[in-house]
Amino acid sequence: MQLGNKFKINIIQSKISLILIMNYTLLVLLISRFNERFLFLEYSYEPLFLLNIFILFSGIFLNVIKSNRIEISTYELLIYLLTLWMLISLLFNMNEHSINGTNIGGILNIIIPMFYVTMIYLWRENFSKQLIIKILGYMVIVAALIGLSALISILFPEVMISLFNWDTNDIVRGTISPINNGTFLGLFIIPSISLFIYYQKSPKRHLYLFCFILILIGLISTGRRGSYFPSLLMIFVFFGIQVIRNFTVQELKRYSKYFLIIFILLFVFTLYLINKGEVGRLFGMVDTHRDNIGRIVRMEPAFEMIKLKPITGDGVGNYYLRLREEHFSSVETITYRSWIQLSDPHNTYVMVLAETGIVGFIIFMSIIIYIIKKLRPYDVIGLGILLGVIIFLTNCFVDTRLWKGLVRLDAVFWIFVGLGIIYNLKFKEKMKHREKS
Repeated sequence: MQLGNKFKINIIQSKISLILIMNYTLLVLLISRFNERFLFLEYSYEPLFLLNIFILFSGIFLNVIKSNRIEISTYELLIYLLTLWMLISLLFNMNEHSINGTNIGGILNIIIPMFYVTMIYLWRENFSKQLIIKILGYMVIVAALIGLSALISILFPEVMISLFNWDTNDIVRGTISPINNGTFLGLFIIPSISLFIYYQKSPKRHLYLFCFILILIGLISTGRRGSYFPSLLMIFVFFGIQVIRNFTVQELKRYSKYFLIIFILLFVFTLYLINKGEVGRLFGMVDTHRDNIGRIVRMEPAFEMIKLKPITGDGVGNYYLRLREEHFSSVETITYRSWIQLSDPHNTYVMVLAETGIVGFIIFMSIIIYIIKKLRPYDVIGLGILLGVIIFLTNCFVDTRLWKGLVRLDAVFWIFVGLGIIYNLKFKEKMKHREKS
């Protein structure tokens, strides 16, 4: 009987983890513009969004049926409060802006990915600590492959263009690689080091060291300053904490050879890019002045909204309605003359404040503070997850994530957060069990 129950649990575990892994893979294909080749779809955002809705609500509904109870934590209450306030904000602005599909779609795109934390938490009994580490390992390996593809697009651009039919005109403003997803790579760079240290007595450590190198080089290749510099800072923070916690002189000597290899690779590759003149925006050598002007111009409508409506904001999805011809003409020379480029102020926190006012901003930041508290690390894996989240949230100061309806990237972030939260939970449970025994 016990063997039968264990077999059923293993099947459930494998099904849940398999669904998460498959969905993560599809999301990454879309993030990295590989969807045209592998999914045979020119733009597969809508079907993938519907798939995520189905996965989330099926998972939550099945758990409610299985457990015969509804669990509502502080996290869910904050999500419901944020949703309610976003609707109230739209109602306050109805006289000026009629509610349309952009508004409702914007709310759904923001809120729905957040429920991945809920779904993963509800099924927490079906995740073991080791299973979470395996899923995290898979996610890091995929990120490393994306980093590798970004590197290949620099070294052998003709190969990547012919394989994936990329338009060379997409490489603009000094962005080196068509794979301009530095935020995605930044999320997994510290976890790759965490896994390297976690498997220090296993041959797997070499795999994750290689993953770290590919992710770091891929991050440079994307030219994303908003992720690259926070990543470098968090790498130093990570090793600083490790040294303070438990590193000995002997261990430092053992790891010094790896650090030296990484430094040499990073230095040589950076010199290579500078020599080719392709280092671009990363080191402020291409369009930096005009690019910064563009960012300031994009923030003007947001500051207007904050000044005029500090409490309620202008409503989710209404930012672009405040764009005027002067904003377009001010940045016309930097290829920003499109709704996509000018549809946000390139700062998540400013946009939240502009569209939902002080009340919405407080609720949103409460959600962020809540997850950071829940991700308080107890070991090297937990530390890697927390620092990955901090890199992502730091990038939100110079780009609009978690609010612009980028479900493909936002869903990856919230899946990552959900796994991190239950990893800490499992770790604490194991510690308590040891104390009792």
